[in-house]
Order: sequence, then structure tokens, then C-alpha cells
Amino acid sequence: MDRLGVGVPEMKFGGLSGHSMRACAVFPVAFYLAFHAAEESTRRLATVGGVVLALLVSASRVPVLAHSWSEVVLGAVVGLAVSAAFISIAHSPRPLQFGRVLAGVVLPVLLVVPHAEPLPTERWMTRLALYLSGHEKPFERRW
Repeated sequence: MDRLGVGVPEMKFGGLSGHSMRACAVFPVAFYLAFHAAEESTRRLATVGGVVLALLVSASRVPVLAHSWSEVVLGAVVGLAVSAAFISIAHSPRPLQFGRVLAGVVLPVLLVVPHAEPLPTERWMTRLALYLSGHEKPFERRW
């Protein structure tokens, strides 16, 4: 990390864990929505179950040396903030309405996406990072 001048070497931090962030953003929301029509106590218990599952997925990144604890914790905090915001909006007495304008924008995208070829965005990001850093090869984590 210090070779590139990025991150916090003392904390083994190079960037947040995407796996942790996604797990913490998706699992609590998925469990909340799966039990949305259930009683309040059941819905809360299911949401907590989603949080626990997300934290287990997050923690699993450390033993396989994919991320450090600092990267996992930051990813989890960001993901949990996203899921908490969604659940807060969905649980409010006046949830957001799905209007015609939003449907007109979203529907064409939903119809096209299943037939579209995936974009090589990871390769683009790597090339951009190499160009900006002036390095020939991407950084490899060495613990």
C-alpha cells in the first residue's frame, strides 16, 4: 500500500471491501422485504437475521486474506447505512411512490439489461488506475 502512496499501512487499509458493502446493503433489505407483510416482531427478527448473515459474509473475507479488518469494517458500515436508509424509507408511513415518469425511465432499462453484454468495467478501472499512477502492473497485496 505504501509503495503506491495509497491507503493506511498501519491498519492494512487499501480500500473498503466491496463484498462486505454489498452483503450489508442487500441481505438486511432482502430479509426485511421477504417478511414485509409479517408482524412487526417477526419482520425485525428477520432483518436482524439478514444483518447477521451479512456480517458473517463480511468476516469471511479476512481469513481468506481478501481484505483486512479495517477494510471489512468500513465496507460493512457503508452497506449497513444504505440498508438502514432503504428500510427507513420503506417502513415510513408515506413511502416513495413509483410514478409514471420513473416507470418510463426504468422500464426500458429493465427490458434491455438482460440482453446486454456485460461491460468490462473492472478492466477499464485497472487501466485507468495504471495510467494515473504511472505503474505498469496493478498492486498485489502482500501480507
